[in-house]
Amino acid sequence: MIIVRIVGGLGNQMFQYAAARALAITNNCPLKLDLEWFKTPGSRPYMLDRFNIHADVATLNEIVAYTGKFKDPLKKTCWLLSRPLSRKKVFREPGFEFTGKFAGQPPNTYLKGNWQSPRYFNHIRDILLEEFSIQEKISPSTAAIANDIHSRQAVSLHIRRGDYVNPGRDKSYPLPPGQFRTSGIPASGS
Repeated sequence: MIIVRIVGGLGNQMFQYAAARALAITNNCPLKLDLEWFKTPGSRPYMLDRFNIHADVATLNEIVAYTGKFKDPLKKTCWLLSRPLSRKKVFREPGFEFTGKFAGQPPNTYLKGNWQSPRYFNHIRDILLEEFSIQEKISPSTAAIANDIHSRQAVSLHIRRGDYVNPGRDKSYPLPPGQFRTSGIPASGS
């Protein structure tokens, strides 16, 4: 079994699922999701359940068996002592760059990271395109907007407002220069 820790907004959730799904397919084993982060007050909502994904939710016991996050000190000590004999392992993403060590992870691995390189999951792209299809039918008003978009040359501009206005933002994601942000506007034709 592969367990992946799911955190963050929808984009992060999709990357984490995609990488873990690829590893589960490679190892021919089930995939489970650790959704404990979403129990934290103020966390973003879990949104992968809107798609046709193929994963179950990991139980707290399954998660703890990998991570050792026991509240009881005796259980934690027993877990630490038995850890060298365990076939269960935690694989943490070492940084923001792709790591070739990912593909060699065995079944019985708990994944912790963002996994934002397509190199983790490009080989199952077609599967992911199917699984990231929305479960619910869209409303007639939304369908009309979608048809309008498809009938013309359309451009979408996404600005992560929080990245610009939040003084405590994560500085490991540098802001692109102003020229970069405005250079796409002429391409929109307006």
